[in-house]
Amino acid sequence: MRRMMIAVICGAVVMLVVSTAMGVVPFNAPGFTYTKVVDAGSTVCRAPAFSPDGKLIAFTQNSTTMRLYDRTTGTTTTLATTDTMFTSPYFSADGTKIGWTKANSETANDLVVYTISTGASTVYAGPTGTADASNSDFFGSATDQWTAWAYGPTGGGDLFLYSVNGTEWAQGANLTSSATLKEYEPDSNAAGDKILYWSGETAGEPIDTTHTLTNVGGVWTKDIGFTPITYSTWAFWSADEAQIGVTKFDTGSGYGKGDLYVYDSSGNFLFDLTGPGVGQGSYWQFFGFNFNVGNEYVFASAADNTLGGRDIWIANQAVSEPSELALVALGLLGISRRRK
Repeated sequence: MRRMMIAVICGAVVMLVVSTAMGVVPFNAPGFTYTKVVDAGSTVCRAPAFSPDGKLIAFTQNSTTMRLYDRTTGTTTTLATTDTMFTSPYFSADGTKIGWTKANSETANDLVVYTISTGASTVYAGPTGTADASNSDFFGSATDQWTAWAYGPTGGGDLFLYSVNGTEWAQGANLTSSATLKEYEPDSNAAGDKILYWSGETAGEPIDTTHTLTNVGGVWTKDIGFTPITYSTWAFWSADEAQIGVTKFDTGSGYGKGDLYVYDSSGNFLFDLTGPGVGQGSYWQFFGFNFNVGNEYVFASAADNTLGGRDIWIANQAVSEPSELALVALGLLGISRRRK
């Protein structure tokens, strides 16, 4: 009789934790709670980036407005607007600057560096005489060097290094230079010796796949100690570079329409952040640069938006504390004994 009562009581505790974690949101990964921090309504938020301390979230709205959400104050600031398009924002390793690429219709794309403390922006004109670069990221811990993708000499997408040349961002070394592959959306680590990216869309690689490049003795080598993640796009490092977040889909090309999966830095699957409640290919969803800080994960999703927009969410991973659960169970056991 006593064992049955303990089981029922402990079961009630477990059910309480699970129901709190699941809430009324459409996501249900075990051990996570979810909070919508930006309700986009009919607008589309894209690829939100965490600051290194997790207090700020940079994102684009409708791809034409660059915005910064302050979690401490709950306020959102507009950093810039355009009549063309902004690509995904990213923070510098020290958290003092935000960078992004601005698409231009008549000239090469610009690169923008925003200083958080002053609110001032520096705009570098696109490289003269080279193909448009897009989806940039600070290279390593620098704020005057970048990695980005552009059309390579053979016509396919390649990954390049860029640096400041006066008022321009000048194209440097071609890191991939592949004639039969197209590489996109590089994300550099803080040390500047490893780059995360995805490629596909060619006969040489028909399945969109996440890869790494590692600099070994000055040579950028593909997938060293890394298992490529097939059927995935838009790959990003966590802030500590221990995890990789991707948009994962079952077949074909996802382009952000799929589940959000997390892997370790070697390409081993860890968990589905949004849970089985959100099916493959049902909603547009993205991680962003520094998508994870501590036990929090930031992402954009249309799963809870009925107006055609895409919101920004934070998933909080509960820290397992079995000792506390044991104390709760023992306390409830004591109550049951006194009642008997």
